[in-house]
Amino acid sequence: MDTRKIIIAVAILSVGLLTAFQYSSTKGTAKVEQQQGIYIYYLSMPTTAYDSIGNYSLHYPFTSLLIHSQVSANPLTCLTELINGTKNNYPQADGIIINKIMNSATVIRFK
Repeated sequence: MDTRKIIIAVAILSVGLLTAFQYSSTKGTAKVEQQQGIYIYYLSMPTTAYDSIGNYSLHYPFTSLLIHSQVSANPLTCLTELINGTKNNYPQADGIIINKIMNSATVIRFK
């Protein structure tokens, strides 16, 4: 009889723990893209705790207006350069949070 009570208690405890740690998805929840091992956040923020470990900026020999028009014309090139620059300068990086005009990013490491 004692074994039966223990099994029932463990079953109830297991169900309670599984429901207590269930992740809740909302309209703002999304799966984040990862490229070359780097999580990419553009017009979004991580929900997991992180540390900012630096910044990386694209260094074009143009004015900021020309940088903005170039980004508008070819965002994939800028994204690739931000990822490559981050990986070269911050090999411990987990992700980047890219600014609106895609000319710089905050480099992050998850806690």
